[in-house]
Amino acid sequence: MIESVLRFIYSLLQPGTQLLLLFLTGLLLLFINRFIWAKRCLLLFVVLLFLYGLPWIPGYLADTLENRFPVVTDVRLDEISAQFEASGRDSIFVMVLGAGHSTDPRLGPTQRLSETVMMRLAEAIRLYRALDARGLPVRLVTSAGGHEGQMTQAEALAQAAVSLGVPDGRISRLHKPRNTCGEARAFREAFGGGQTVFVSSSAIHQRRAVMLFEQNGSLPVAAPAAYLNRKSPEPPNRWWRGLRPSGRNVDLLELSVKEYIGYRFSRRNC
Repeated sequence: MIESVLRFIYSLLQPGTQLLLLFLTGLLLLFINRFIWAKRCLLLFVVLLFLYGLPWIPGYLADTLENRFPVVTDVRLDEISAQFEASGRDSIFVMVLGAGHSTDPRLGPTQRLSETVMMRLAEAIRLYRALDARGLPVRLVTSAGGHEGQMTQAEALAQAAVSLGVPDGRISRLHKPRNTCGEARAFREAFGGGQTVFVSSSAIHQRRAVMLFEQNGSLPVAAPAAYLNRKSPEPPNRWWRGLRPSGRNVDLLELSVKEYIGYRFSRRNC
């Protein structure tokens, strides 16, 4: 019950929901001849639409999340490899967090994956190969469930990984998790606490993912992928693009708000 109430409050805080409610309220007020309040409501809608649609606030919030953990470099891999060998553990893990897939039978293994999860898998395979080249006993872990009676996302990811050259015998599948909290719990239950695991997830999601794996007794290493606010300096004659509202910026703001709220909620409820 409490979780449902919190999810409802969270949905009301989303920028897209705010804009939709303001617009519909303005139309309703116009319909019942409350013209002054209708104009105020629609004016606020326009102001927020420009505010949320410009890149400044969404870009700042996304950068704060995406720049929290750096991309895993060869130097970082060497450091973690040395720490792992000193620990005496049997395996080191690279885990791909779920982010959507299709069960369309016409599609091949990699085509079933969403763009986001495909980028996560690409980063996970890069790390898997780098660790394997260093002679470490590395396992790739795929995760996330699916609709009843259909292929789980863990299986879809595993099939895509095999098609890209990862031996099936080096892949572990976690079929039940429905969210990141469930993935962190399932990993601990399957492999025990204190395990070193590279968590391949979207850069904007990494702070929450790392927190949840730490909270469940693992030793996560952030492996950010699927950056959303990638920098591409505009030519001097296109500086005005930064002043143009965009639906992409509203989406980026929504994802950022989701992560900030999700971090606070998950910290107490996982």
